[in-house]
Amino acid sequence: MEVIFTFLREDYVHFVEFWARRNRRRHLRRTVRVFCLLVAGYVALFLLAHMPTAFAVGLGAFLAAICTAFLHWTRRRRINRVQERSLGERTTRIGPEGVFGRFSNFEILNYWKGITEIAEDENYLFYFTSASNAHVVPKRAFATLDSLEQFREAANSYWKSSRS
Repeated sequence: MEVIFTFLREDYVHFVEFWARRNRRRHLRRTVRVFCLLVAGYVALFLLAHMPTAFAVGLGAFLAAICTAFLHWTRRRRINRVQERSLGERTTRIGPEGVFGRFSNFEILNYWKGITEIAEDENYLFYFTSASNAHVVPKRAFATLDSLEQFREAANSYWKSSRS
């Protein structure tokens, strides 16, 4: 089964938001870890400079908060930046061997054993190949609801049979 569609900037942004919602706890743990490491480093540095303890802790926490916010902002900005080469016409085909994707500048075949998860929301199907990469198929690419259901059932069937 094959679908051809145009991958738009809105599709990319939707995938990033979907991925961020699903990984919110992991990113919160990472942010807290970075913040704590920065606080510890700054406090140690300020104590070695013979500053009063309360001042070192306060200044360390303040600087760590600023640095953590800056790191979060730059990461978010980098993630949301859409590269034009990732937009355009795409072809996604599923078969017994796996998920085949044809993009504007390359082609890829991910075997079903390499598909880590199948997810969907109200407008998209996601075939995850890693924690942060997926084949994204908008449901608008299907002419009818019946063809969407056939595609979904075939993909689930192939994926489940590769797991057993």
